[in-house]
Amino acid sequence: MKTNELQQELTEFAEEFDSLYAVLCLCAYRHLNDRTLAASIVQDVYLDVLNLNMDFEGEKDVQRYLYHAVETKCITYKEKYEGDKVVVCKKEDYDAAKEYFTKEKVFILDPNLVEKAIDMLPEAEANEIRYSIGSYDKPNDAN
Repeated sequence: MKTNELQQELTEFAEEFDSLYAVLCLCAYRHLNDRTLAASIVQDVYLDVLNLNMDFEGEKDVQRYLYHAVETKCITYKEKYEGDKVVVCKKEDYDAAKEYFTKEKVFILDPNLVEKAIDMLPEAEANEIRYSIGSYDKPNDAN
Protein backbone atom coordinates (compact mmCIF):
# COMPACT_ATOMS: atom_id res chain seq x y z
CA MET A 1 0.00 0.00 0.00
CA LYS A 2 1.31 3.41 -0.87
CA THR A 3 2.04 6.01 1.77
CA ASN A 4 -0.67 8.37 0.47
CA GLU A 5 -3.32 5.63 0.59
CA LEU A 6 -2.30 4.64 4.11
CA GLN A 7 -2.38 8.27 5.23
CA GLN A 8 -5.84 8.66 3.70
CA GLU A 9 -7.13 5.55 5.50
CA LEU A 10 -5.69 6.72 8.81
CA THR A 11 -7.28 10.14 8.36
CA GLU A 12 -10.66 8.56 7.59
CA PHE A 13 -10.39 6.26 10.60
CA ALA A 14 -9.43 9.18 12.86
CA GLU A 15 -12.44 11.17 11.64
CA GLU A 16 -14.74 8.19 12.25
CA PHE A 17 -13.25 7.67 15.71
CA ASP A 18 -13.64 11.37 16.57
CA SER A 19 -17.31 11.25 15.57
CA LEU A 20 -17.86 8.24 17.88
CA TYR A 21 -15.61 9.29 20.77
CA ALA A 22 -18.33 10.73 23.04
CA VAL A 23 -20.66 7.77 22.49
CA LEU A 24 -17.84 5.27 23.09
CA CYS A 25 -16.95 7.08 26.32
CA LEU A 26 -20.57 6.86 27.46
CA CYS A 27 -20.58 3.16 26.62
CA ALA A 28 -17.43 2.62 28.70
CA TYR A 29 -18.76 4.81 31.53
CA ARG A 30 -21.89 2.64 31.71
CA HIS A 31 -19.62 -0.30 32.58
CA LEU A 32 -17.06 1.45 34.79
CA ASN A 33 -18.80 4.43 36.44
CA ASP A 34 -15.59 6.46 36.11
CA ARG A 35 -15.25 9.13 33.41
CA THR A 36 -11.46 9.29 33.41
CA LEU A 37 -11.12 5.53 33.22
CA ALA A 38 -13.78 5.35 30.49
CA ALA A 39 -11.92 7.90 28.36
CA SER A 40 -8.67 6.02 28.93
CA ILE A 41 -10.23 2.72 27.81
CA VAL A 42 -11.60 4.36 24.64
CA GLN A 43 -8.21 5.85 23.82
CA ASP A 44 -6.55 2.47 24.41
CA VAL A 45 -8.93 0.88 21.93
CA TYR A 46 -8.09 3.58 19.39
CA LEU A 47 -4.36 2.94 19.80
CA ASP A 48 -4.88 -0.83 19.62
CA VAL A 49 -6.70 -0.47 16.30
CA LEU A 50 -3.98 1.80 14.93
CA ASN A 51 -1.26 -0.64 16.01
CA LEU A 52 -3.08 -3.60 14.44
CA ASN A 53 -3.42 -1.69 11.14
CA MET A 54 -6.80 -3.29 10.47
CA ASP A 55 -8.75 -3.06 7.23
CA PHE A 56 -12.44 -2.25 7.60
CA GLU A 57 -15.10 -2.78 4.97
CA GLY A 58 -17.01 0.39 5.72
CA GLU A 59 -18.26 2.82 8.32
CA LYS A 60 -20.61 0.31 9.97
CA ASP A 61 -17.78 -2.20 10.26
CA VAL A 62 -15.64 0.39 12.08
CA GLN A 63 -18.48 1.31 14.44
CA ARG A 64 -19.31 -2.30 15.23
CA TYR A 65 -15.68 -3.14 15.93
CA LEU A 66 -15.11 -0.08 18.16
CA TYR A 67 -18.24 -0.68 20.26
CA HIS A 68 -17.34 -4.34 20.70
CA ALA A 69 -13.70 -3.56 21.52
CA VAL A 70 -14.65 -0.92 24.12
CA GLU A 71 -17.14 -3.23 25.83
CA THR A 72 -14.67 -6.12 25.83
CA LYS A 73 -11.89 -3.95 27.26
CA CYS A 74 -14.22 -2.66 30.02
CA ILE A 75 -15.28 -6.17 30.99
CA THR A 76 -11.67 -7.34 31.00
CA TYR A 77 -10.66 -4.38 33.16
CA LYS A 78 -13.40 -5.08 35.69
CA GLU A 79 -12.51 -8.76 35.90
CA LYS A 80 -8.81 -8.02 36.30
CA TYR A 81 -8.80 -5.05 38.66
CA GLU A 82 -12.04 -5.07 40.62
CA GLY A 83 -11.88 -8.69 41.65
CA ASP A 84 -13.75 -10.17 44.55
CA LYS A 85 -15.25 -8.11 47.33
CA VAL A 86 -13.98 -8.93 50.81
CA VAL A 87 -15.74 -8.75 54.17
CA VAL A 88 -13.79 -8.95 57.43
CA CYS A 89 -15.61 -9.86 60.62
CA LYS A 90 -15.07 -11.09 64.16
CA LYS A 91 -14.88 -14.82 64.80
CA GLU A 92 -18.26 -14.91 66.55
CA ASP A 93 -19.94 -13.18 63.54
CA TYR A 94 -18.43 -15.46 60.89
CA ASP A 95 -21.41 -17.80 60.35
CA ALA A 96 -23.92 -14.96 60.06
CA ALA A 97 -21.62 -12.99 57.76
CA LYS A 98 -21.01 -16.02 55.54
CA GLU A 99 -24.76 -16.52 55.23
CA TYR A 100 -25.49 -12.82 54.55
CA PHE A 101 -22.59 -12.04 52.18
CA THR A 102 -23.09 -14.77 49.59
CA LYS A 103 -21.00 -13.24 46.77
CA GLU A 104 -18.18 -11.80 48.89
CA LYS A 105 -15.25 -13.57 50.47
CA VAL A 106 -15.59 -13.54 54.26
CA PHE A 107 -12.51 -13.51 56.48
CA ILE A 108 -12.15 -13.57 60.24
CA LEU A 109 -10.13 -10.76 61.75
CA ASP A 110 -7.86 -12.44 64.24
CA PRO A 111 -6.25 -9.85 66.55
CA ASN A 112 -3.52 -12.34 67.47
CA LEU A 113 -2.58 -12.73 63.81
CA VAL A 114 -2.46 -8.96 63.36
CA GLU A 115 -0.25 -8.65 66.42
CA LYS A 116 2.07 -11.39 65.13
CA ALA A 117 2.39 -9.55 61.80
CA ILE A 118 3.16 -6.28 63.57
CA ASP A 119 5.77 -8.03 65.72
CA MET A 120 7.61 -9.06 62.55
CA LEU A 121 8.23 -5.40 61.68
CA PRO A 122 11.18 -3.37 62.94
CA GLU A 123 10.40 -1.79 66.33
CA ALA A 124 9.89 1.78 65.10
CA GLU A 125 7.46 0.72 62.35
CA ALA A 126 5.65 -1.66 64.70
CA ASN A 127 5.15 1.15 67.22
CA GLU A 128 3.83 3.44 64.45
CA ILE A 129 1.28 0.81 63.41
CA ARG A 130 0.20 0.20 67.01
CA TYR A 131 -0.11 3.94 67.55
CA SER A 132 -2.19 4.38 64.38
CA ILE A 133 -4.65 1.64 65.42
CA GLY A 134 -4.89 3.00 68.94
CA SER A 135 -3.27 0.18 70.87
CA TYR A 136 -0.21 2.18 71.85
CA ASP A 137 0.19 5.58 73.47
CA LYS A 138 2.96 7.22 71.45
CA PRO A 139 5.60 6.12 68.99
CA ASN A 140 9.16 6.36 70.37
CA ASP A 141 10.13 9.22 68.08
CA ALA A 142 6.98 11.36 68.62
CA ASN A 143 7.54 14.89 69.92
